Amino acid sequence: MRWEVDAELNPREKRLVGRLRRGSGFFRFLREVRSELFTDEFQDELATAYKPRGQKPVPPALLAMVTLLQAYTGTGDRDAVIKAETDLLWQLVLGILGDEKAPFGQGSLVRFRGRLMASDLDRRLVDRTVELAKETGGFGWQKLKAALDSSPLWGAGRVEDCWNLIGRAMSVVVDAVAEVTGVPADRIIEEAGLGVLSGSSIKAELDIDWDEPEERHAALQRLLAAAESLREWVTEHAGDRAAEPPLSNALKTLSRVIDQDLEPDPEGGGRRVRRGVARDRMPSIGDPEMRHGRKSKSRVFNGYKRHIARTLGVDLILGAVVLPANVAEYEAAEQLLRDIERHGPLSELKIDRGHLNSPVVPLLRQAGTDVHCKPWPLRNRGRFTKDQFDIRVGEGTVVCPAGAAREIGTRKVVRGVNPESRSWWSTGLAGCRAPAGRFEDSRLQFVPAAALGVCS
Repeated sequence: MRWEVDAELNPREKRLVGRLRRGSGFFRFLREVRSELFTDEFQDELATAYKPRGQKPVPPALLAMVTLLQAYTGTGDRDAVIKAETDLLWQLVLGILGDEKAPFGQGSLVRFRGRLMASDLDRRLVDRTVELAKETGGFGWQKLKAALDSSPLWGAGRVEDCWNLIGRAMSVVVDAVAEVTGVPADRIIEEAGLGVLSGSSIKAELDIDWDEPEERHAALQRLLAAAESLREWVTEHAGDRAAEPPLSNALKTLSRVIDQDLEPDPEGGGRRVRRGVARDRMPSIGDPEMRHGRKSKSRVFNGYKRHIARTLGVDLILGAVVLPANVAEYEAAEQLLRDIERHGPLSELKIDRGHLNSPVVPLLRQAGTDVHCKPWPLRNRGRFTKDQFDIRVGEGTVVCPAGAAREIGTRKVVRGVNPESRSWWSTGLAGCRAPAGRFEDSRLQFVPAAALGVCS
């Protein structure tokens, strides 16, 4: 089923386009390239992946255009239906200007999006949009300039402490072995002596004074003894089936949460809760891929990081990848840059400091790409900082805050303080009348000017 789209604007569309302001460029662009974007061949591909249902089936190409609008505006499925009925810009792009009822429903969007991703046509859709922007010069496309960015994406699972995490993992094992053996879960709990799982809460069943370290230690040993008893019951009753999913997966998860959150007690007597957080800690059973993450020193979250590559100026998404929250930003850079380079040579790239460790960044610079990154803030506890000196690497000179210049010469400055640097810089800065101060970093050291006897 094809979407019949007109290449030419009708009189009503022309009047609306004539009133569009600067921020509406993407909607104008989509309307102009609509017929080129959804050629008969591409519409046939979409129709093969998604078979419309219902009394009034919706053309897959129209749903694909809605998907583009949703991605650009950050609109959910419910609000997409509302916008199609009330927003003139959406109606312009969808070819339904003046209609009071949306030609699609929420359910159609959900089903279509699933089939689109399963067939990898979502990438084709984005690629075709970008290529048309590049070919036509539409939407302000000129040279390929891009930026890498990331943002937190919260996980769907419930984050739990080690006590509840171990208890939940044990419950998953009980459910899995019950499915495999046909033995009711209540009977397994009774026969294996798993009283800690009989209530609604592990901590409530342990029933201790949580402010007392000795009681917490004893309760932890009870919980671990119950976990071991459960393993023994599984070995005895499940046999070889314990090595097959889903039971094998449940047992691995139980072992993992115990190992990640506990460590041997140096004072003897079993295990204790680990000091600090394990590097790759799994905080949720319900969403086992999510991890603890940190966007900044003060901002923490649990889940994933959404990494994107977007064009500068035209704001088109060229690539995206989702990784666990504890994965460093630079590990996503290589895949994102591959997505960018599918659309041509990259002339300029803006990155965050977290991407600097990627091995592809120096390769881009060698290839002639302009790479821009926000510098680290300069803090030197009230002393001179590097930005107060004019370091002219190309000319081989350094100019101090008071304007005195010194040739760098052929001296190679290496990490650490050069023992000769004091006499070298004292000679170069003789006569400096800048306020007494000191400049330090990991490569150079300026000693206090007052100590050199050059400032009054």
